[in-house]
Amino acid sequence: MNKTLNEPAGWKPHVVYEFVDVKRQTLVYWRDHIFPQNEKTHYSTYDILIYKIIKEYAIRRGIQISRLKQVDWKSISNDLFKLTFKGFSGKILNIDLNTHDYAIFDSIKDLDTNDGSNQYIQIDMFSNQVVNGLFTIGVEQYK
Repeated sequence: MNKTLNEPAGWKPHVVYEFVDVKRQTLVYWRDHIFPQNEKTHYSTYDILIYKIIKEYAIRRGIQISRLKQVDWKSISNDLFKLTFKGFSGKILNIDLNTHDYAIFDSIKDLDTNDGSNQYIQIDMFSNQVVNGLFTIGVEQYK
């Protein structure tokens, strides 16, 4: 039986940390402290998207974990869940590191990019990686 992105059970933890490309301990720490989800046995595609975004902020941009802990990742996840993956096209996630507030903009034109406390990413860059990567993993590992 093939595993698809729509499978209700979701993705096993080893697939998530391999796909996000972080150590198991890192994913567990993020799950427990940044994006609390209790002890999940399976993760949704949206969960994986959030972890890819957290990795971008924490590892690639070097934002301190203590600052990322203060962001409401559950609300971000809920807002992203309201969109389809096709709906992410051009959308920008902005996190203000001073207030820990976030906003999702329709385009970069709607954002004040001169404010140094704003950390923004283009969501569809990550959503495309997630969808394409998980499809490949599903085909390879779950035949």
